[in-house]
Amino acid sequence: MDHIIRIVPLVLFLATSVVPQSCVSPTSSCDCFEENKKKIINCRYKNLTEIPTFTNIYQVYYEIRFTSSEETGMCQPSSGCNNIRQIGANAFANLKVKRIDLLNNPITKIDHHAFDGLTPELEAISLEGDGSSVMPYQALASLDVHLKNLHLENFDHQVIQSPIVFPFPILESLTIKKWTRLDSIDAAVFGIMQNLTELKLITLKNLTTLPVPAIQKFLKLTSIDIMDTGIRSIFGDTFTPMSVLQDVKIRNNIYLNTICQRAFSRITDTVEYLDIDNNNLNVISIEFLQNENWPVLSQLNIGYNYNLKNLPKGIFTKTPALAYLTCQDIGLTSINKDMFTGLSNLHTLDLAYNEIRTVSAETFKNSPTLVELRLHGQHNNDHIDFQNNAFSGIETSIETLSLFKNKFNVSQFWNDISRLSNLLVLEIMDTGIENIPDKVFRNNIKLTDLHMADNNIISIKQETFFGPKDTLRTIDLQRNQIQTIDRCTLNDFPTKPKMMLAGNPLNCDCDLLWLYDWFELQSYQDHSMVACSSPSSLANKSFTKFTRSEMCANGTLVVTCPDLYATTTTSTTSTSTTTTTFSPSLPVTILTRKRDTQLSLITWLAIGGTVLVALFIAILVSILIFKRIKKQKVLTDSISFMINTDAQYADKKAQHIMPKAGKEGVIPKHSDINVISVEEMADIRILSNNSYQISNKKGVDSPPIPLSSEHLSDATPGSNLETGHGCVNTGFRNSTEYLKES
Repeated sequence: MDHIIRIVPLVLFLATSVVPQSCVSPTSSCDCFEENKKKIINCRYKNLTEIPTFTNIYQVYYEIRFTSSEETGMCQPSSGCNNIRQIGANAFANLKVKRIDLLNNPITKIDHHAFDGLTPELEAISLEGDGSSVMPYQALASLDVHLKNLHLENFDHQVIQSPIVFPFPILESLTIKKWTRLDSIDAAVFGIMQNLTELKLITLKNLTTLPVPAIQKFLKLTSIDIMDTGIRSIFGDTFTPMSVLQDVKIRNNIYLNTICQRAFSRITDTVEYLDIDNNNLNVISIEFLQNENWPVLSQLNIGYNYNLKNLPKGIFTKTPALAYLTCQDIGLTSINKDMFTGLSNLHTLDLAYNEIRTVSAETFKNSPTLVELRLHGQHNNDHIDFQNNAFSGIETSIETLSLFKNKFNVSQFWNDISRLSNLLVLEIMDTGIENIPDKVFRNNIKLTDLHMADNNIISIKQETFFGPKDTLRTIDLQRNQIQTIDRCTLNDFPTKPKMMLAGNPLNCDCDLLWLYDWFELQSYQDHSMVACSSPSSLANKSFTKFTRSEMCANGTLVVTCPDLYATTTTSTTSTSTTTTTFSPSLPVTILTRKRDTQLSLITWLAIGGTVLVALFIAILVSILIFKRIKKQKVLTDSISFMINTDAQYADKKAQHIMPKAGKEGVIPKHSDINVISVEEMADIRILSNNSYQISNKKGVDSPPIPLSSEHLSDATPGSNLETGHGCVNTGFRNSTEYLKES
């Protein structure tokens, strides 16, 4: 019988070791749950005043948590926060756990044998004192050869020195936080900790000088965080022995105003992340960036150093790998391309919360890979002046642009936006915008998120979102002044985007019946917050609080929406959509010239596959008008044509014209064709002899072209004209063709 009794515990142990068990708490005072397949004992908010008693159930838990979210001493009794102040001997008997979190418990006394029995499983422990108790170094000594992570908060020491020691040879992470009187650390204290990789010195207000000899003991350190201390300077060679340091944070030190040029000497080859934000640095204090090469530095934060005021020319020339640069609230009033020289691999640039009034031409030209630009929340009472070509160089790279809480020249702004062909996210909330020009997003065909809340936009129509019909997924128009929305607004979208309209004074009459139906069909659309302003019978009622007939007694309305992407129109009810089934239309204008004759202008509208036929017929007609030219006769003057289409189509269409013309006896002087896109236009100069001339970056110049009522007729002679038009050189002598915007 005695043998049987002895076997039973062994059988139970083997059973619990082999058979998967649910998460069972080893104490009735706490519960248990799994987090990422790890068993956690949850003792948070249990009104505990002491460590509970544990029963050995032969499991090793990942962590036991006694902490709370509130600051120590700030938790209300009704919240159930723990208030453990003493830990007695063998307090954790029968518990097998890897991590213990006792933060937010103002511990005043810990017995020397409090942690006995926790090894070898225990690897990490977090303790917090009451501000007047000393660090329990004798109790912690029992964890010496096993502890890997130690967090000590709110203990009362002015100096860390002998007899206090940290006997943890395999310790990897050490945090010393909120020791209000601490002003120095003796180097010998850390002598044995040669494997430390992470050090955090946080909220040490009395620490005015970094304990350089002490931290230089950590030769394997890869991460250091010096935050909210009283330090004034970072001296030369402070980090010199730390040859593998990668992550450096020196932040929120309000008295830190000096970083010596050699402060990071010998570690610049390894540092990948450098955060020196929210200190008291001036422009001289960041010259260390130019002192040595930083070949692997990819993230740099110099934000909230308001006294910087400027970024010196060439400050980033030795940071070629920099991808993420944060310069929030550093007092900048203008930006130009000299500031960002050397940042050829930049991905994200954060310039928010400065005082920027001017964005100079080609400011970002040195950063052709820029994907995200944040310029929101500038602290000035004036408009931001985006000079012409401010976004030059990043037109095809920028994907996210944040400009909310700013004011700017609206006409120039829309012109700039239309050039950003790869734009995905545009944030222009609270910018005072009143009107969105028709087809302004025509070139932003990849746009997915459009945020325009808190503006003064009055109306929305079908042309408003022309362009990104296949990609746009979110349209935020909350808190504008919109009274009505054209029923064809979303007609062209194969997949309807989410449109947020709360806070607009909508006039809920029959013209908005389509919106009621659309809300009903879009299950993901929250329309409970969208309310009517008028008529009076529906005022202040959300779309969920009235019926369709209350909104429009006449019922379903027939809607005819023009297909902006083709020449056809489709009739539909307010709950249906139209689908584009035809190729884009191409209005073609043939302009013929012959010596001693006037111009003859013939316009055709070609649809889909009839383009070539239309071109051919137009050429024949124009030739017949001015008498048939003998076959194979080489022209001494030109035949010109104008194609109202995108530049990407013009090359193909121009090539088709020449052989057709050749069959009728018209042979161009040469057959090369150059297509000049909108972006490559340099200028259109108005000449004094009632004509204009087009030039571009490829060096193709047109001859003087007579002005007409259709083209630039109201321009002042000798003036430069802002235009979005492009031109095509067909190769015909004396002929540069004019393309209208499509």
